Amino acid sequence: MKHDLGTFPGSAASRQTRTPDITASRFIWLAAITIAIIIGWAAQVAPAVV
Repeated sequence: MKHDLGTFPGSAASRQTRTPDITASRFIWLAAITIAIIIGWAAQVAPAVV
């Protein structure tokens, strides 16, 4: 019992520390791309509106 409790949290912790980094980097990339698209779109639309 003690050995199982010792090994499982370790593997779970390693998995939890790896996955949020991947999801965070993907979210940051998506956010950066969307912001760049919005800025580019605004730069094209703003002169026409103004």
